[in-house]
Amino acid sequence: MALETAAALRRRLVEQLVADDVLHDPGVRRAAETVPREVFLGNAIYRPSSAPGVTVWTPTRRDGTTTDEWLPLTYENQTWVTQVNGVLAEDAVGPVTGGIPTSSSTLPGVVMWMIEQAGIAHGTRVLVIGTGTGLSTAYVCEVAGEENVTSIETDSGAAERAREALSEAEYSPALVTADGLRGHPDRAPYDVVIAFCSMRHVPYGLLRQIASGGTLLVTLSGWGAAYGLVRLTVEGSNAARGQFLPGYTSFMMARPHDCPPHGPCRKHESVPPRTARGGP
Repeated sequence: MALETAAALRRRLVEQLVADDVLHDPGVRRAAETVPREVFLGNAIYRPSSAPGVTVWTPTRRDGTTTDEWLPLTYENQTWVTQVNGVLAEDAVGPVTGGIPTSSSTLPGVVMWMIEQAGIAHGTRVLVIGTGTGLSTAYVCEVAGEENVTSIETDSGAAERAREALSEAEYSPALVTADGLRGHPDRAPYDVVIAFCSMRHVPYGLLRQIASGGTLLVTLSGWGAAYGLVRLTVEGSNAARGQFLPGYTSFMMARPHDCPPHGPCRKHESVPPRTARGGP
């Protein structure tokens, strides 16, 4: 009964994405109807709630809910955080106050849309940067063929969790635990590099691992709240050109590009306040 319910929920999610004009490609649609997202959420997720001035992340465990509760939650078109401050939800001993999400299962609609925008099809050689839970990699495997997919994750705990989930779902891409910004030259060149994290700039060494005429799809970001998804076409081994795509994507920053930790901010009573010359 649970498997039938999951399949029905996948079909409903696909119908929603089609109605919202997000999903168009038949191969990507088949992937959405096939990949069992519940496998990749594992045994727990973090759910946010608000406290004065902070966000509280509370683990919700699979064994603490019924199937009727867990599966519909799994197939909502939204992001579920699976790791906060480097601690996986299933390993959390209680709520985390003011923590920073460090891994998640991105909402399926964004993943599907990005796969379409990257032009991934059967036989495309793909490098996925940011394996996370492994869900996006499973979708790419369904579309491109698992033998054509390399997926790289910097966090060893998240990588091992994704490896187990992909194996349970019967996908066998090449999985690498390393810095995704360096790519994986051993299996280059790639037709497509798709990043499920954001970067401050495109590393030149990564660009050189993409075949001439190939595609890089990545969200560029600073240390503020601005993000933009850019699709670049590689020209030879020296340059890439493209443009920002419409819409909004937001991903966690690749860890080597993340901002350094800041110290405490102290108010100096002896300094009089003054109006800023520019707005935020």
